[in-house]
Amino acid sequence: MPIIRPTEAVPVDRLVALLVGPYGVGKTSLGTTLHTLLLDFDGGTMRATRHSDVQPIPAWRDVEQRRAYYDAYAAVTIDTVEGCIRAIARDLPARYLVNGAPTLQGWSVVHQRFAAFLHHLTTTLRKDIVLLAHAKDIRIGDSWQTVARIPGG
Repeated sequence: MPIIRPTEAVPVDRLVALLVGPYGVGKTSLGTTLHTLLLDFDGGTMRATRHSDVQPIPAWRDVEQRRAYYDAYAAVTIDTVEGCIRAIARDLPARYLVNGAPTLQGWSVVHQRFAAFLHHLTTTLRKDIVLLAHAKDIRIGDSWQTVARIPGG
């Protein structure tokens, strides 16, 4: 195994970046500054300064049916991870739902589909990925920590 010196660049084959921040700080605008296709799961692009193409995604099946669209782009931006995961959850078969919400097995299926989609983008299509997520504050003991708001875990 080679040793990478502090003066050397770390090789990166595919970029996968997560941008986390509160509502309205410019995550979507920043996410469109690459030569990217922005997959809009939460309808927030109307507020953004756009520099790239946007594909509104009303349902998860639209993502699976339009995978050929991604070929013309160097990267794919997912706006937001929460919206994407909720779209996958809405597409679950009834056996994975209780009162319209995913069961524990349902969440497992959601996360498997999300991971498979990211793997397909990075490995098969060789795309960089920018994931956008809203921030939420959680209390840990006496302090607060800001984390990505991602449902199901």
